[in-house]
Amino acid sequence: MIHIVSGDVWGERLRNWRHIDGEVFVWREMMDFGPLSPNWSLNEQIRQRALFFEERIGVPREQMEMVCRYQEQRLERIPPLTPVVLWFDTDRFDQLLLLYLSSRIRNQGLQSVSLVEVPEVATVTEEQLDRLWEERIPIGDGELERAEHAWKALISPTPYSVWRWLREEPALFHLHRAFRSHLDYLPSVDNGLNKIEEQALQLVEQGCDRFELLFQEVSAHRLQDGLTDVHFAAILNELATPKGHPLLYMEREAFQRDQAPTEGPLHLTLEGKAVLAGEADRLDVAGIDWWLGGVHLVDGSWRLDTAGKPVQWKA
Repeated sequence: MIHIVSGDVWGERLRNWRHIDGEVFVWREMMDFGPLSPNWSLNEQIRQRALFFEERIGVPREQMEMVCRYQEQRLERIPPLTPVVLWFDTDRFDQLLLLYLSSRIRNQGLQSVSLVEVPEVATVTEEQLDRLWEERIPIGDGELERAEHAWKALISPTPYSVWRWLREEPALFHLHRAFRSHLDYLPSVDNGLNKIEEQALQLVEQGCDRFELLFQEVSAHRLQDGLTDVHFAAILNELATPKGHPLLYMEREAFQRDQAPTEGPLHLTLEGKAVLAGEADRLDVAGIDWWLGGVHLVDGSWRLDTAGKPVQWKA
């Protein structure tokens, strides 16, 4: 039996569970941001994502490639009849990773798959773990096929694929909520900021000028995102070091590998204040070069309208 978990905290908790049976396999990759494409092979996907994370948060490319290749090779070595148990949260971070693994599992032909829906924190008692195990959900080929379809929508070069999936597909895991949250990361039609960027800049303007406090405040308003400090720091880095004029001032980048998140004060620039006030558009002022699933946001042609629908945008 193979237990696949998201992150080391839950991995360690399962290893210490009195009823654990089989191998605990921790998957260490963030599918909630970074480049994806339906046109890439698995090796090309690993290469492109490693380059992105090295550039944006300083993770050495060779190290990330090594970790990702090991994970994929370990997954491919699972025999078809081996029971696989997926232990995942209901937030966006875990749901997108669950989609990816479900798609890979289906393509590999694994025949005994189940899901344990875990709480956000791993501080659960032995009795609570026993109950979670007893309530595990079998995942058949029908669910895996729908998950594969949803994954293809996520990595499509157009965000309208996710919107169409939300409109046309029945409930699957907690994916509808996760996909709605996912679309919040598109630039808005109002000022070019996505909802997370706008909230962060509003809080900075109100005096929340330290990274840790800002991350806590934004996370408290985005409980179903599973937003990590690494992802949030990468978002702030983009606002502070864009292609054009910065919207945010930081003493140094919010996150770089082997460094603590910045403790220096955060300030809005004049351009940041203008964008936040609706007097300028983020895409015109700062530009953008970001990935949302398979959508490469480089020209502002995709926006999110006030009804939460992706629209093609012409300034």
